Amino acid sequence: MNFRTKLLFLQVAFGLLFLTFGVGKIMEPAVWIAMVPTWFKSGFPIGIDTLMYYVAWVEIVLGVWIVLPLKPHFAALIAFFYYIPWAVFGGISYVGVKDIALCLLLLGLTLISWPKEYKLSFDE
Repeated sequence: MNFRTKLLFLQVAFGLLFLTFGVGKIMEPAVWIAMVPTWFKSGFPIGIDTLMYYVAWVEIVLGVWIVLPLKPHFAALIAFFYYIPWAVFGGISYVGVKDIALCLLLLGLTLISWPKEYKLSFDE
């Protein structure tokens, strides 16, 4: 199996993950809202339901973009930066550890899918 096929498996896995998260937030927002820390719910300027709706669409777009052959390394990088706050504020819990792992996996996908023509300093 060549590298591109292996990379495609990773891209499809992350695409499905983000699509599942996004659609889940639209279908059952209460389940996802329950995972948001109380201090965040009370201090956010827009309603948490509205925020969850926007978060859902961001995740759906990222899920589709990661799978498409339109610079998926940028999609993975954006998803990595998008996921950092979730990983940081998830705390030390099952959800927090999952978010930290996803964040690191997205960074890994970014690095292995990065095109050769865009040199990274540690590639040399």
